[in-house]
Amino acid sequence: MKFNNTNKETKVTRKKILIATDAWYPQTNGEVTTLAELAKHLEKLGHEILMATPQDFIRIPCPTYSEISLALNAWFKFKKIVKKFNPDYIYIATEGPMGLIARHWAIKNKKGFTTSYHTNLAEYAWEL
Repeated sequence: MKFNNTNKETKVTRKKILIATDAWYPQTNGEVTTLAELAKHLEKLGHEILMATPQDFIRIPCPTYSEISLALNAWFKFKKIVKKFNPDYIYIATEGPMGLIARHWAIKNKKGFTTSYHTNLAEYAWEL
C-alpha cells in the first residue's frame, strides 16, 4: 500500500500493533471513539491491530465512574495474548490497569512502547 508523503511515495510495511486501553466498548465517550477510529484507519493501511481492553479479563466497575471497567488479575492472560500476537509496536492509550500491565510487559520484554493521556482515569479512580 502506498500513500503520498510530501510528494514521495512510501510503501507501508504491515505491522502488528497492540493498543492497550482501559476505555472501550460498551462505553461511548471521546476516548473510545478516538481509539476505534485510529484502529480502523490503521487496519485500512494494512496493519494488524489487537485491542487489549478490560472486556477480555475479569473486571469490576470503576468505583467513581461505573461506565469504566477495571481489569483484575489480568497479568497471566495478558502475557499469553501478547506473546501469541507478538506486536511490532505497543501503544498505551491510558495508564490505568490495562495500560500499566502493557507497560510492565513491554519493559520486562524489552519492547518499545509509546503512551499517551486520553482521560483523567487516575482522578476518576481516586475520587472516593
